[in-house]
Amino acid sequence: MASGTRTFGQLAYFIVTYGDENDPLRFILVAKDYYNALYLCQTHIKDVLDVEEVVKTSVSELGDPIFEPPTYH
Repeated sequence: MASGTRTFGQLAYFIVTYGDENDPLRFILVAKDYYNALYLCQTHIKDVLDVEEVVKTSVSELGDPIFEPPTYH
């Protein structure tokens, strides 16, 4: 399970989904907060479909980071 809370000054991870709704593309964006992530996406990326905050929970055997939606307690 993902468990994460950010403290002041930390950056957050966001999964940005964009492009065609039938075949969307995704990437990880690092930003100060949700509103900065939205601003960056709206000013620099065409056809943004969704911006979702995620936390890095672990690393795969290949060394790729694994992200999940945060859980708040």
